[in-house]
Amino acid sequence: MNEDIDIRRRARRNIVARRIFTAIVAIWVIASLAMVLIWTLTTPDGYFWPIWPILGWAVAVIVAAIAVFGGRLFAIRDARVESEMARLSGTPNRQG
Repeated sequence: MNEDIDIRRRARRNIVARRIFTAIVAIWVIASLAMVLIWTLTTPDGYFWPIWPILGWAVAVIVAAIAVFGGRLFAIRDARVESEMARLSGTPNRQG
């Protein structure tokens, strides 16, 4: 029964992470389109400055995608969780 609860919590956490990632991508696309529109309306023949914030934000989106879908790259190990729990509760760490 405890394992079922743990799996349910992990499943909910994964669903929430995917929804947040979808929202991040949607906001990135909308903001990118807005910057391109501003560039088009103000200096269509000028330097295409929106590329820099679009690419910068793309790096953040890629990191978020790796965190959500990449699995092991950002995996949290049980020992690290126990260490953090010990730190938060004020008990000494058993691992040294």
